[in-house]
Amino acid sequence: MYEWKTIAGKKQPYFIHSDADFLSAAGIYVPVKTGDDWNVRFAIITREARDASGEIHDRMPAFLTPDLWDAWLSPTELEDPAETLDMLLSSSEQVASTITT
Repeated sequence: MYEWKTIAGKKQPYFIHSDADFLSAAGIYVPVKTGDDWNVRFAIITREARDASGEIHDRMPAFLTPDLWDAWLSPTELEDPAETLDMLLSSSEQVASTITT
């Protein structure tokens, strides 16, 4: 992914990556009916930036490790929101430690 930083009035792109095949970010979405049409609204969940990402920007996506993909995509209701937040923070820090610019 790319993140932009303004340096001396000009925007500089930084390629943020890791050795992993994918960088997966947690997101949420909601379908919204407007008249006869359905639209999907979504957001990427962000958090305070860590490691190399923090050198470029003050926030970063809440990254997911591959072992959490199924749990995150599960359509079931959250049993313990605090546990889910802890899961996001832990996995995000794990992935952030592998990121370079």
